[in-house]
Amino acid sequence: MIRNYLIIALRNLWRNKMITVINLVGMAIGFGIFLTFWSWVRFDLSFDKFHEDIEQMFILNVRLTMNGSEYTSERTGGIYAGALVDNFSQVQSSCRMSEPQEFELGVPTGEEGDDVPMKYFDENEVLAVDSSFFNFFSFKLLEGNIDVIFSSRDHLVLTESLATKLFEEQDPMNRTVRIGEGSFFTVAGVVEDPPDESSIRFQALMGFHIMEEQGYPVDGYGGTMFYNYFKLSSMDDLGELNRSINEYVDAHHETDLEAWYFLDSFERLHLHGESQGIIGFYMNLIMSLMILSIASINFINLTTAFSSKRLKEIAVRKSAGASKKQLIIQFMGETYLLLLISFYLGLFVAEHLVPATARAFGGNLEANFSGASFWLQITPIFIITGLLAGLYPAVKIAGFKPLVFLPGKSISNYHKGSRSRKALIIVQFTFSVIFIIVSVFTIRQFAYLKEADLGFNREDVVYIPTKGLVWEQFPLIKKELAELHFVAGVTSGSDIPVKIDRGEIDWGEREGEHNKIARMLWTDTDFLSTFEIELLEGEYFSQERDSLNYEYVVVNQDLVELMGWEEPVGRSFFLWDRDFQILGVTENINFFPFNLKVFGNEALIYLYEDVREYIFVRVRSGITPEQMATIEDVFRKYNPGYVFDYNFVSEYEYEALENTEGIKLVFKIFSILAIFIASMGLIGLSIFNNNRRTKEVGIRKAMGAHSGIIMKLLLSEFMKLVVLSNLIAIPVAYLILKKIFQVFSYSVDLKLSVFLLVFLLSVFLSLITVTYQAFRTARSNPVKSLRYE
Repeated sequence: MIRNYLIIALRNLWRNKMITVINLVGMAIGFGIFLTFWSWVRFDLSFDKFHEDIEQMFILNVRLTMNGSEYTSERTGGIYAGALVDNFSQVQSSCRMSEPQEFELGVPTGEEGDDVPMKYFDENEVLAVDSSFFNFFSFKLLEGNIDVIFSSRDHLVLTESLATKLFEEQDPMNRTVRIGEGSFFTVAGVVEDPPDESSIRFQALMGFHIMEEQGYPVDGYGGTMFYNYFKLSSMDDLGELNRSINEYVDAHHETDLEAWYFLDSFERLHLHGESQGIIGFYMNLIMSLMILSIASINFINLTTAFSSKRLKEIAVRKSAGASKKQLIIQFMGETYLLLLISFYLGLFVAEHLVPATARAFGGNLEANFSGASFWLQITPIFIITGLLAGLYPAVKIAGFKPLVFLPGKSISNYHKGSRSRKALIIVQFTFSVIFIIVSVFTIRQFAYLKEADLGFNREDVVYIPTKGLVWEQFPLIKKELAELHFVAGVTSGSDIPVKIDRGEIDWGEREGEHNKIARMLWTDTDFLSTFEIELLEGEYFSQERDSLNYEYVVVNQDLVELMGWEEPVGRSFFLWDRDFQILGVTENINFFPFNLKVFGNEALIYLYEDVREYIFVRVRSGITPEQMATIEDVFRKYNPGYVFDYNFVSEYEYEALENTEGIKLVFKIFSILAIFIASMGLIGLSIFNNNRRTKEVGIRKAMGAHSGIIMKLLLSEFMKLVVLSNLIAIPVAYLILKKIFQVFSYSVDLKLSVFLLVFLLSVFLSLITVTYQAFRTARSNPVKSLRYE
């Protein structure tokens, strides 16, 4: 029986070659895209599983309530690592960790000695950790003694890749590395590079005491500066433990902030931490299911549409005694045979798409479609897809009655499924149009982040990280750069003004509420002129004031309006338990792209510092490579041995939107594939529809209808469905985009013209898709058409 079913299935697939190819290609692409997104979903779910005691590992979080909104951070004060171990028996061990630090690591260019020049490498993934780091986590130490590492303040641990970068083929152990122009450290260990699925990323590790030497309050209860990890002996009554922790904090720490501390599973960090990996996880999951759904709808439509060609076969089988159950099993077998071929073609597609998308995002994810875990996950999905794609057509086909072939009954009129097919086409095209609209506006938003008017001129401004001797030599560097004819301004600041995220809550008036966050920006005297920010009242910092600049602050207009001050200049300003004086008021600028409700306002405070983390150089428009090399020569002159890094402020990439080019590329590719799959379905259905109406077309042509009228008749049905799909998709896409764009402080306008363009494009593509088949039918010989049946 199985052999008989297989032969019949292969004959039917071969007899309807065009539909078979469309179904195969559509489902293969659907499976390929699904498996590509599913690879990213599996990657997200695999994070941190390599740690041996992952079930026992927790991270301390704090939930802050400000301005009526909540903000949760996994960064807390430095005292908790020791305090929780000492005061709660359930807490076995702990480990503290800093945020990634950026250092210049210097190695001698020759034999080590005091006079040997240093060559520096920039590294922005340096962590300060407790000495328990390697006992706590399961990172593999390749060289060094776990019990000795970090016992001395000058110990440094390098990853295998960084050790090779610094020392090439030489043994890195016990070699000397200098941190900037500061202390020398000794390589005490080499660790294997963290796996790609690790939430903790680093290239070098230093002892936690470094944070204290840098002036950080490592034993403080307040602040959100460090990560505190813990291992618990028991996970029972975690809620009670969290309540006890908060009681302990309340007894030892006074604060005006409403804060709730709680231990959360380390396994949740990647998806549910501040990085909000859950957003990408859900997006990958939704997009994978949407593409697979579009492909499955094609399959359902084409299978049910061409079921009328098998009515005689069904009648013969039923007359011979075949039951409905047997027919359903047969047709479901044919479905799974086709899907199995499509699935393996999809594996081939995904094997090329996965590494390509990984490269687009700057990652290194390989297509891994082997192993028990993969097949345990994918087998149920394959079975469910087969049921969704094939069960309805199988039940419908098996439900046909032999009575339809009695004299006087018309096979051609047995098309009760036309409404359901139209509904599925509408659903399919609605998904595709939503996908395209969201993709278009998302791509436009990424471009807008670099083009929007932020209240200052970010064009032609180069930013250069301050490193090495620049901290001491900046006055000389600034003077020499200012003398270049193609340089229009030089300044320094603590942040690039497109992204200022340093905040303070203890400010305003000495008497009153101090719980509204204001952003902080340290600059030198030429910051406003370099970025062309307008000064509305008063003055800005100046060289003539010299050290008196430290007694003043300059604020923006939003802060003044927030406080309700009519004459702010000269007013006393409370900050950090001391009084400043307001020197001036600037216009507002958009200094942060994301809309975080917890901040509640756009208040900005400028403070004076002669040199900070970045040097900004405004250059003449159209600067040449030779002129840029001249600027580099100035830095190399005063800062030998350090790499000269620079970029333009207008090209700044936000960390939360890293690899935007990759995101745009993925959106473009998958939007095209989504509409391609939907268009293939239209081709198949147009073939069926035209074949079904062959006799009607012949009669109309015999009665004098010309080809234009016939084409209009054949196309109108599909165009109505496409137009209806757009009418549903456009408002849905609008609501989705409104929700997405709430994340941004400034976003592109949702212009009607773009929606209209997508509408016209979808109609145009649909017309192209079905016009050829309609043209062939309309031009056919009416004699052959009438002889057809």
